[in-house]
Amino acid sequence: MADIVNDTIRYLREAAGVAIDDAAALAAERRVRREYGGGTAYVGKHDGDRRAGNQAIATDYLAGVPLSEICARHCISRSTIYKRLKETGGR
Repeated sequence: MADIVNDTIRYLREAAGVAIDDAAALAAERRVRREYGGGTAYVGKHDGDRRAGNQAIATDYLAGVPLSEICARHCISRSTIYKRLKETGGR
């Protein structure tokens, strides 16, 4: 099983325009393990273009698609539908 702390540090090293030295990486790893060690951390899935998703939800809703189908289609809860509709102004 992959270690999320080491993977994240590796991703940062690969993406950084500057090098992250070993001492800084070790300090970051120790701090993360101290603060989150043994706990379960939730890493949410990236929404991509949220406005496009919100528009699709609004379109379905205004077309009369049942809420249960909108939930299933967009993998969101009923309350999230209403939050997203509020963000788009219901349009």
